[in-house]
Amino acid sequence: MLSDFFALLPFASSDLLPLAASDFTPLAATDTGLLATILVALAMGARVALGIGLVIFVHELGHFLAAKLFGVKVEKFYVGFDVPIQIGPVKFPR
Repeated sequence: MLSDFFALLPFASSDLLPLAASDFTPLAATDTGLLATILVALAMGARVALGIGLVIFVHELGHFLAAKLFGVKVEKFYVGFDVPIQIGPVKFPR
């Protein structure tokens, strides 16, 4: 056992010995604060990503409308890049 190993060390005292594995309880069973923190962080990250996406969409829409206003031929409206981007086996835009 791990506690037997630590008992052999000359600097180890009884208060530094780890608890037996049976003494530990799963974190989810005792601490809901960690789960709540993770969920709040995910929700906030989703809101930030959505907000940035909205700002980019409005920005690109401004380019599109300005081009139309001044008579520039616009064949397609893109948010992002027109050239395909490949990340591993996934290729954007599909």
